[in-house]
Amino acid sequence: MPHRHQWRRPHGASRRPECTGDAAPDTGGHNQPPAAEEVGGWPVPFLPGRANVIRSLHRLHRLQRLLGQHLAGARHGRGGGLAGLRRWVSSLAVPEARAAAGSLWDSTTLGDRLVFTSGGDTYIRSTRGDATSLTVVRRLARKLCQTNPYAVHLQRLITTNVVGPSGIRLQCNIVVEDDQRLMKAAPAKDEVRCRVIEKLWQRFCRADVFDLSGLRSFRQFEWAICDALSSDGDIFVRIVHRAVGRNHLEKKAAKICFELIGAHRLDINSNNISTRPGHIWRSGIEYNRDGRRTAYAFFSSDLDQMGHYPFTDRSVILPAENVLHICLKRRSEQVRGIPAVLPAITTLQNIDLYEESHWQRKHLQSNITGYVIRKPDEDDDLSVGASLVSAQGQEQAKRELQTAQRITEAPPGSFIQCEPGEEPRAPEWGPEDTTFPDTIKLMLRRIAAACGVSYSSLSRDFSDTNYSSSKLSEQQDRDNWLKLQQELIEQFHQPVFESWLDAAFHSGALPFSLFSDYLESRDKYCYPRWQGRTWSHIDPAKEMIARRTERELGIVTQAQQIAEHSGKDYEEVMRQLAYEHQHRIELGLPPFVADNGREEPSRDDD
Repeated sequence: MPHRHQWRRPHGASRRPECTGDAAPDTGGHNQPPAAEEVGGWPVPFLPGRANVIRSLHRLHRLQRLLGQHLAGARHGRGGGLAGLRRWVSSLAVPEARAAAGSLWDSTTLGDRLVFTSGGDTYIRSTRGDATSLTVVRRLARKLCQTNPYAVHLQRLITTNVVGPSGIRLQCNIVVEDDQRLMKAAPAKDEVRCRVIEKLWQRFCRADVFDLSGLRSFRQFEWAICDALSSDGDIFVRIVHRAVGRNHLEKKAAKICFELIGAHRLDINSNNISTRPGHIWRSGIEYNRDGRRTAYAFFSSDLDQMGHYPFTDRSVILPAENVLHICLKRRSEQVRGIPAVLPAITTLQNIDLYEESHWQRKHLQSNITGYVIRKPDEDDDLSVGASLVSAQGQEQAKRELQTAQRITEAPPGSFIQCEPGEEPRAPEWGPEDTTFPDTIKLMLRRIAAACGVSYSSLSRDFSDTNYSSSKLSEQQDRDNWLKLQQELIEQFHQPVFESWLDAAFHSGALPFSLFSDYLESRDKYCYPRWQGRTWSHIDPAKEMIARRTERELGIVTQAQQIAEHSGKDYEEVMRQLAYEHQHRIELGLPPFVADNGREEPSRDDD
């Protein structure tokens, strides 16, 4: 197991190196565990490495001595041992409780910012000097994606536009094996084989067959992955080579299913030299000399149900060929993914604090209708006859004179009669906060620019837009969605489809008479076309005219326009049109005839 591997001491280092942040020795390599995880992550006694094992033994020995002192003090009537024991336990509980809090802004102000430290692991530090890991930032991103309305809408916006309500669909593209047809620019499509694969894939995407737990379908996997990329930054999919659900009862069903593994279940404390020569563990991932991933270390249960204590559970090693690590990489040596809301995480927190202050002020203005000021009389001087008044009465009178005000509830349309010596006065709240809408708009523009979406899409504010600006912002958003679609297809859809197709062939689900050349010509079957979601037009009349002009000029083909507009296959649309045309003739209805790109109903001669 990776956390039991010994940490090798580099040449020239001391026997007891200190691994507590800035005091750690510079080893110049990967032998030293990262300081950010040791200080801002889990408690020091439970971190991996030989140095931490030695420190754990020393602390356990100290705990044994303190317990002995406590027992000896209890026998002789002294309590020093217990007090020392409490102080030592409190010193251990503080960083542990701080790490479990899950928020960087529990006691911060608007001036706190997040900055990145150098290195591919992308550890994060705050300007207060507390070393915090990506785990804490991920918890904060999760919290914002659950409580902040703009973060919730941003996560929904990414999932809706990247995956869509219908998901990313499979369209097989198997061509007919004919030398003359292959020489053409558009070879013929093998409809029989394509329909067999698409039908089997559609049956496999059901929840009871696709998911190991039987809870999520393939489409729900897509939604969950997009949500995780927004809040967690990465997610893992485990490939399990056995049949579940209905496939378990079928002899020729594909012996494969998949399992979603959250990013918090990766054992990030595994940062040691592996037992295999030439391998090293970095943040729970094992690498070889070439930098390829060879294994992953996961906790066997969900840490969210364990109180965030990883040392109470054991990690399980999974080979890399059975794990899909889905993340958005922005750096060449990046090991883990970062949440998509991370560039705007400070602005999102500032919006929460600013809106809370603004609405608290409005709440007080609405509740407090006024003050009643009582003028003190000459007989209210506490210095005269103070000895004749009890201490409790003096304190009460002193508080009334110091405050000199009382808040009275006033129902609507009522008048309050003041007592002699009392004077009503309206509250003075100072200047009104007239910059609130502009400030919120500025913050939302920052969030939109950081996350690659338009301001109008994020805020649902279309008051300052027109057709040209809406068209430009929509085009930029669609380019971003298409980029994310392609990354999702390459990291999730294509590997899942290839694994399923191999399992379906070896189990006999694919008819051998049609796929006898699968082993020799595997690439012909493993590269389908993944059709993502499409978007409607802003002004359909103008854009339809522009599309017809493009088609008449030969700039684009009708197949390209069909795929871009509806996401359907060209041949499927043509077959449907031919069927509808023939069906209208059979029913005695006039068929539709296309004229210069327009579809007009034909007229009878009579």
